[in-house]
Amino acid sequence: MPTGKPGIIRSPLFSAHGLHALFTTRQGGVSSAPGDSFNFAPSAFNPAEDVEHNLQHLIQAVPLPCSPKRLQQVHGNRVIRCHRHTVDGEQADALFTSEADLPLAVQTADCLPVLLADPVHGLVAAVHAGWRGTAADIVGRTVQAMSKAGASITDMLSTLGPCIGACCFTIDEACASTLGEQSIYRPHITRHNHGFSADLAAMNRARLLQLGLLPEQIECLHQCTSCHRDRFFSHRRDHGNTGRHLAVVVRPSCT
Repeated sequence: MPTGKPGIIRSPLFSAHGLHALFTTRQGGVSSAPGDSFNFAPSAFNPAEDVEHNLQHLIQAVPLPCSPKRLQQVHGNRVIRCHRHTVDGEQADALFTSEADLPLAVQTADCLPVLLADPVHGLVAAVHAGWRGTAADIVGRTVQAMSKAGASITDMLSTLGPCIGACCFTIDEACASTLGEQSIYRPHITRHNHGFSADLAAMNRARLLQLGLLPEQIECLHQCTSCHRDRFFSHRRDHGNTGRHLAVVVRPSCT
């Protein structure tokens, strides 16, 4: 049985528009250490039945109409349009849908989860934006795909969830150079005595602003996954030996 109330951070911005957008923490599930306890990735220390227990706990707590559609994330910039019959596990790093009551999810443990929605035209999206995906413009490609499907920049919302902060995300010169190829990212790369640091959330916020979203259309939660061991999994902090969170978005049919 779950160990307690599931750890969920809800988006006030999306809630105000009748949408569910949320980010899980590590608290309130059944998984064993080192992925304790609300872990959504199967591994040697987190069997598939524990993942399913945690998923059902989340579905009941939100509540969600069904299990979220999920990807095999590959740190790229492929975006897929998702339907109710779409099979889980396609290789991509963003998915969107125009169907109501169809939750979408990406998993993270330091990478930035970005949830997008146009509540007027009925589209939602979930994006996995690590540094490679950020460099490859995964957020821009998702916004463009949604726009082609009928979404409007003037009606779009975005919430940027917990991720590794600039305080902890040190990178080497090659990574800094790759990110710096996009001029809007350069102000969010800082050089210091031990190399460089990068602010993934600030970079993706800058890209959303460049695409035409206004500041009030973008919500940033500003919580560093690496700093808060008691609350979040962190791939960097725990040297890969950790769990995964889910970021979930859905448009209820009643809106």
